[in-house]
Amino acid sequence: MATKVIKTTFKLRRGNAAEWAQYNPTLARGEPGFEVDTNKLKIGNGVDAYNDLDYINGGTDASVIEAATAQDFPVIGDIEKLYKATQEKALYQWNGSAYEKLSSTDINGGSAQEPNG
Repeated sequence: MATKVIKTTFKLRRGNAAEWAQYNPTLARGEPGFEVDTNKLKIGNGVDAYNDLDYINGGTDASVIEAATAQDFPVIGDIEKLYKATQEKALYQWNGSAYEKLSSTDINGGSAQEPNG
């Protein structure tokens, strides 16, 4: 018997961390909310607003270290933190051996609209 393959794209409700914090929606029970700039996920319970939900790994908001340029970052970074080069208007993350610049999609993760699908 032949198997029918259906190609599809599954998207989560998403936005950058600042958008989620600003709009602070209440996610439906079991509804995922993804932060495109921190790669963190929260699952709604239908009662609590987004800012009051825990991330699924139990962590808290990622710390952001700011400096004028990437050359001003510490020699050795922390993989749990984001690094913002303010003059470059860029975000970086330590990958264990070097700073990796995050893509412009991650940096400009959304518009000034409420996060959505």
